[in-house]
Amino acid sequence: MKSTLDLDKLFAPFPILETERLILRDLRRSDSPAMFEVFGDAQAMIYYGADVPHKAETQTQQLIEDLLGYHERRQGVRWIITLKAEGDRSIGSLGFYRFDDAARRCELGYELNRRYWRKGIMTEACSRIIDYGFTEVGLNRVEAATDDDNPGSQALLRKLGFQFEGCFRQRIFYKDKYWDENWFGLLHADYLAAHL
Repeated sequence: MKSTLDLDKLFAPFPILETERLILRDLRRSDSPAMFEVFGDAQAMIYYGADVPHKAETQTQQLIEDLLGYHERRQGVRWIITLKAEGDRSIGSLGFYRFDDAARRCELGYELNRRYWRKGIMTEACSRIIDYGFTEVGLNRVEAATDDDNPGSQALLRKLGFQFEGCFRQRIFYKDKYWDENWFGLLHADYLAAHL
C-alpha cells in the first residue's frame, strides 16, 4: 500500500475513465449549458447547499471556473459524466476533493441531470472513480456527506459499500435553517474485501 497519495494520477495528465456505458472526462468551459441544466434545477439541487439553484448560466460558468481552479491547484478533481450512446454532452459530474495526503483520504461529491436519475448511472460512475482512487491513487478512505433528508444519496452510498458513520446535527446553515449532515465512509480494506 502506498504511503502517500499519487496525485499525479489525478492531475497530470487528466485521467479519462471509461465504464460499460460511460466516459468520465475532464471538465470544460463548454460544459456550461449542460451543467446549468443540473445546477439550475431546483429539484435536483434541493439538498446541494448554498448558492443553488443557479438563476443564470453565468453562475454555472463561475462554478466551472472555480472547479478548474481547484484542479490547477491540485485541490480537487471533477469528472464530467457522458453517455457513450449520446456523445460528449455532460449529464452530470462527480469528483474528489479535500485531499488529506497523510491520512490518504478525500471526499466524494456528485450531481446528475434529473432526466438520468434511477438508471444506475451514478452508481456506475462513482464505482469507477472509487476503484481508480483506491487502486491507482493510493487512497485509504473516501468520505461523503449527505443531507439527513436525502434518502437517494444515502442509498447510493450504501450501494457503493459506504458505511454510515454518524450524523452531525445542525452542521450546515442554508436556506434560512440548520440542516443535519450524515457522514459515510468507505475504507480501502472494505472495498477490497467486497471486490475479491
